[in-house]
Amino acid sequence: QELVDFSLKCYDPESRELIRISFEKCCTEGTLYDHEFRFTPLLGDEIWVRTIGVPIMENGKVIKVRGNIIDITERKKREEALRYSEQEAKSLIAAIPDMIFHLDNNGRFLYYKADADELFVDPESFIGKTVHEVMPEWFAELTVEKIKSTIDTGTLQVYEYSLEIPGKGWQHYECRMVPFNLTDVLATVRNVTVRVTFQKEISEKEAHSRALMEATSDVFILLRKDGIIIDCNEAHAKRLGKTREEIIGKDVFSLLPEDISMERRKNVLRVIKTGKPVFSEDFRGGFWNEFSIYPIFIDGRQTDEVAVYAKDISDRKRTEEALKKSEDRLTKTMIAANNGIWDWNLVTGVVFFDERYYTMAGYQPDEFPYRLEEFQKRVHPDDLEGVINAAMRHLNGYADHFLEEFRFRRKDGNYMWIRAKGRTVERGDNGEPIRFIGTHADIHALKQITLINECRLRLLLFSETHNLHDLLEET
Repeated sequence: QELVDFSLKCYDPESRELIRISFEKCCTEGTLYDHEFRFTPLLGDEIWVRTIGVPIMENGKVIKVRGNIIDITERKKREEALRYSEQEAKSLIAAIPDMIFHLDNNGRFLYYKADADELFVDPESFIGKTVHEVMPEWFAELTVEKIKSTIDTGTLQVYEYSLEIPGKGWQHYECRMVPFNLTDVLATVRNVTVRVTFQKEISEKEAHSRALMEATSDVFILLRKDGIIIDCNEAHAKRLGKTREEIIGKDVFSLLPEDISMERRKNVLRVIKTGKPVFSEDFRGGFWNEFSIYPIFIDGRQTDEVAVYAKDISDRKRTEEALKKSEDRLTKTMIAANNGIWDWNLVTGVVFFDERYYTMAGYQPDEFPYRLEEFQKRVHPDDLEGVINAAMRHLNGYADHFLEEFRFRRKDGNYMWIRAKGRTVERGDNGEPIRFIGTHADIHALKQITLINECRLRLLLFSETHNLHDLLEET
């Protein structure tokens, strides 16, 4: 008993009672025992032992107990490590949002982890069955093919597919299949519908953007801060005499003349620094460019990239230059002819008067507003109705042009004679006149000479039929 009590002290307290009872039953009842406990030797650290007690019987009675204590510490450590590994694996599997399937080389489902609403069929319907029994034929053939490739090569197989899930419609999945052992595989399946849908939308938007970029002869470029071309349209490449593939990834500034390159670089840096677009023009290679540089923002945050739009405005510049020359010639001609110009917008009621229009009547340029009533109140009251009627005859289509002579009040209050000419130069969608332009010519001196000549003629005719006294009275 002393030996038993001494031995019990080497076991952990929680195990001692079980050991005592097992030993007593072995001694009295002849019951074999086999237990594993923690054990602390008198000298040394705690270990794990397997304690075995075998009764030796004689004439139906236990005469002694033969026991054995085996050190199983290493085995316990391995088991503990295995349990930890298994628990860790279970935790990892539980934490993975993907579906997991264990299949054999025939495509038979052995295990799964997935939410029921993600499955093509009910869980009870496929465990223990093959993919051919529960899935569409095309899917079954694809799965078996991938299982074979995984086992034969011993490598990861990644592929995607789509399935119509009850209640959810078409869903897109990515499957990653790895060998589990010589005959089985593990497959993790992730629902990538959001990603696929997003990628499709991005692809469609990119296709639309590309179509817009290529639908014009104008230049579109996406640039990094350092001038590297991220993307461009064919018009840009064509202007440089290259293909898109040849210039994407190149430094755009190195493709430009030095003076233009320096200025464009400054503009790009200014846009990135201020976050505001820059608009400008330059001349190179025999043509004019009108360009805009815009900052690029993603989710409200500015990037180190810019978008450049450039338009060849050479034709416009040539037209503007020709127009400028034409206007200059017209201005000089009008000055030489002593004429003023008026331009009446019949939609807004605004009548533009040029500088000569004002000065020929003694006014300062822009001294009175560009309004029709400003003109009307300066026409002699006896002439106003005739002027309006002549203008309306032309505007209503009864006269090819407008031509009228009338008296116009100067700034000093006196009236001068004006010859007004005009014509409709622009009409609306329904043919109605919307722009009416013309000139004012100062004919006051000519009118005076005409009046004098008329008086002379009257006096000459009068003198032929009257005496000198009557002639003097008539004069």
